[in-house]
Amino acid sequence: PEPTFCRFCRPSISSLPLKMLRSPVSRVSLSNYRHLIFDGTFLHRPVSIVTIMDAETNTIIAGQYGISESSVRQLYAFFQPLKQKGLSPISFTIDGNPHVFKVLKKLWSDSMIQRCLVHIQRQGMSWCRRFPRRTDARHLRRIFKQVCYIDNYHQQQQFITLFMKWEQHFGFQMNTDFFC
Repeated sequence: PEPTFCRFCRPSISSLPLKMLRSPVSRVSLSNYRHLIFDGTFLHRPVSIVTIMDAETNTIIAGQYGISESSVRQLYAFFQPLKQKGLSPISFTIDGNPHVFKVLKKLWSDSMIQRCLVHIQRQGMSWCRRFPRRTDARHLRRIFKQVCYIDNYHQQQQFITLFMKWEQHFGFQMNTDFFC
């Protein structure tokens, strides 16, 4: 079967910090939230603020300062009370942090976890900015500019095919650890 895509992550994730300041914590039962966006940002390294937002309404469900996204223990302590209060999402959109992925899979093994398209694009484009005039970077930039326009399975496969072709042609020239 074709995978489904969360159509809510693109506009929501880029405006997360402003919405955090404007949106009150919801009083609705946590069991009503089905599609969620999780993200964190460093305010003072290594400590960050993390938030969970409802992808359909752009409402902040929970947030906390003082969590290290690299700490499985701290992430578990943040998520566990939400699960106990009835949070049972169908999907999570995350930035790709492996620690977040691990904790979410442990707590909600049946939930779909997908990577935010904006974060995929940013990671890919960051290499292009390091070497902007190189031919391989120009080609890769064109590919990654398409990421935020992926709306269906066919477009996803087209992107993967383009990236794989780029990798076959140019990949030997770069440090592949950059994309891991």
